[in-house]
Amino acid sequence: MSFEDILFLKSELHDERIAFQHELARVQQKALEIGITESELQSFMHANITSPMQDLEEKVKGLKKATLRKFIKNIQNPAAYVPLIGTFASNLPLQVTAALSAGLITTETFMDFIDEKKSIQKNSLNFLLKLKS
Repeated sequence: MSFEDILFLKSELHDERIAFQHELARVQQKALEIGITESELQSFMHANITSPMQDLEEKVKGLKKATLRKFIKNIQNPAAYVPLIGTFASNLPLQVTAALSAGLITTETFMDFIDEKKSIQKNSLNFLLKLKS
C-alpha cells in the first residue's frame, strides 16, 4: 500500500475511524468498570470486538440474499396486489395494474435494502470492514 493510498484511506474513512475510536473507548471503559484481568482480556475483546465484527461481516455478505428473500416474501404478500384488485373497479388495463403492483413490491424491497445498508454503514465496526477489504 502506497503512502498516497494511506492518506486517501485516512481522509475517506475519517467518520468511520472516529466511530471506531469511540467504540474502542466504550469497550475499554467497560473493561475497567468490571475489572478485567490480563488473562481475561483476550476473551473479553473477542466478545466485544471480534464477535460483533464477524456478525457485521456476515450481515454484509448476506445483504443481497436477504434482499432477494424479502422480495420473494413481498411477492407472496396478497396486499401487494391491491392495484390488481382495482382493475375490477376501474377500466385500467391489466398490464398497467400489474406494473403498478410490481413497482410497489420492488420499491418496498429496495427501500428495505437501503435502510439495512445504512444501518451497516452506521455500525462503529464498519471501519474495520472497510480497512479489511
